[in-house]
Amino acid sequence: EERLTSLVDVLIDEPDDNESAMALEAIIDEGADPTKVAEAFEQAAGLVDSSTGGGVETKKALLYRAGRIFGAAAKNKERAERVYVELVRLDPSDDIAQNALEEARKALGKYAEIVESLLSRSEDAPPGEERARIFAEIGRLCATELQDPDQGIHAYVRALCEVPSAREYASEIEALAERKPALYGEVLEAVTEGIHAESLSPVERNTLLAYAGRWYDQKMGRADMALAAFQQILANDPAHDEANEGLIAIYRKAQQWPELVGVLGARAAASGASPRSRDLRAEAADILENKLNNTDRARELYAQVVAEDPAHERAGDGMARIAERTGDFKQLVAILEKRAESLRGRERVEVLVKAAEICEDRLDDLAEASRRFEAVLAIEPHELQALKGLDRIYSRTGKYHELLDNLERQVSIAATPRQKITLLERMAALHDEEFLDHGKAAACLEQILALDPDNDGSLTALPRHYRALAEWDKLEKLYERHATVTVDDARRLELMLSRARLLAENIGSPERAMRAYEKALALEPEHAGALEALARLRELSGDANAALSAIEALAGKGTTPEAKAEQWIRAARLLEGRGDRDGAIERYKLALDANPRDQAASAALRQAYATRGDAASVVTLIDKEMQHAEGNLAKARLQAELARLYRERMHDNVKAETTAKIAFELDPTNPDALLVLGDIAFEGQR
Repeated sequence: EERLTSLVDVLIDEPDDNESAMALEAIIDEGADPTKVAEAFEQAAGLVDSSTGGGVETKKALLYRAGRIFGAAAKNKERAERVYVELVRLDPSDDIAQNALEEARKALGKYAEIVESLLSRSEDAPPGEERARIFAEIGRLCATELQDPDQGIHAYVRALCEVPSAREYASEIEALAERKPALYGEVLEAVTEGIHAESLSPVERNTLLAYAGRWYDQKMGRADMALAAFQQILANDPAHDEANEGLIAIYRKAQQWPELVGVLGARAAASGASPRSRDLRAEAADILENKLNNTDRARELYAQVVAEDPAHERAGDGMARIAERTGDFKQLVAILEKRAESLRGRERVEVLVKAAEICEDRLDDLAEASRRFEAVLAIEPHELQALKGLDRIYSRTGKYHELLDNLERQVSIAATPRQKITLLERMAALHDEEFLDHGKAAACLEQILALDPDNDGSLTALPRHYRALAEWDKLEKLYERHATVTVDDARRLELMLSRARLLAENIGSPERAMRAYEKALALEPEHAGALEALARLRELSGDANAALSAIEALAGKGTTPEAKAEQWIRAARLLEGRGDRDGAIERYKLALDANPRDQAASAALRQAYATRGDAASVVTLIDKEMQHAEGNLAKARLQAELARLYRERMHDNVKAETTAKIAFELDPTNPDALLVLGDIAFEGQR
């Protein structure tokens, strides 16, 4: 305390002694009362003569120390405020003192006094950014601290008029006025007054006019006033973006189409050869086309844009519409073709497909349409619309070979089983009706059943093809499968009887046929046809059993391979006579087991397999007999027989041709080999 008193006395005696002032302020850190220290500085300042320049600075320095200690160390904002008020009175131009006073008053919540002080400062501040900052601070305090948004808006408007480029001031105005739209009238009145300020540059004046135009239009609904503001801007700056966009929006909303076209044209001209210029001209052309019915002028503008940018979508679409509406489809195709040249990928494919469709539908030029669809497929082999286009053309022109190839490609890219089935049904019909090819028709229907095992259409259509191909085993399995899945009892009975007849008459298996008839009678016990057929089969089977047993006994007792084979062949022929091909085949096999070189047994077994439609077993037999064949003529005969089997039964022209060539090399005069080779060459147009 004594040291504090001593330092205070020294300061009072010599107020301008900086070292004494620093020592006194430092004693606060040693525990001295900050209020007493601050009061000492304030007392010392009161003793300084401020009539001289040096005296003013000394007094300010002492007051700064006092204010700082009152505010920070002593936590006495009121005393700090009084000190800063004295500082500002002493030197009104001291910004630091002004800011310190504002901070002290903010801490005390004296926002009204701050606003009054800021207003006073604004009168002396130079125009521009400094004055704008003062008004912006006033606006912030009014809006947030004093809860007076009306005055806040007015302050922000004055700030904006000082610095029109400060977008944040406009944003604050819009945010505050959003809750009180009626204030926009006062805002615009102040802005209009600010526009006439001599301190503004032409750019700044145009910026204020742009705000005025936008607010008149969007906030006040005064399109006339907005129009006047934008036009005033354009009189000085024809390329002004916001003014042009404002005019365009007003004319569009008011549906003043001629004026809008004029503004768009002027805007485009000012934008040079830029993408924006092309967009504006395309929009003007669209208005001429659809609103003013000026097709010629619209076509002219669209053409200008497309000439500069062939890929311009809006202009290209516009030219296409006009060409289509006027029936100039050749021109439309040329437009699309030109547009496609500048495109890549999917967009190019879509444009080329559209051009091809116009050739097909509008110009009825199927050859040109076909060429264009094929060009699309050269770019994108899996383009479905191009494939469908060629599908239509091939169907109309009867190009069935090409149509089949096309349908196969569609099947390969079809997304769902249902789509694949529909295409395969068409392929089956073509093979059947146009080419009379039962084998390929059957193959298509088999693919359908692989996708949908219960497909009734394929189950119903396949039997006719299997009969034409003598594919008895496949037909028997198909009847059984169809009978299993059908829900119609009458249909099931019909299928079961068809299977039984097939087993008896074509496959030659009376035992299996009798079992099939028995199953049919379980479903319909009184069916006369089934009863009669079953009785006949039982009668035929019963008479020959004894003879068969005797022959088989002789075969078992044969002393040589030839003798055994002879008896087994007799047994097989007996069974064939009874219609039992299954039994006959087993006996022919036993004959070959006894004597593998027996040509009669081999030939008879091959014939039995062929009659039953079992081509694969015939191939196996021929391969075995080939191993024992002697001489080129015998080998040629077997190879030629195999070639005919591949072609006529198995429908495999590749293997048929290869095998026939082998036979021809062994015997150039073999008629079967020559016939197969000739037929294949004829079909291949070779």
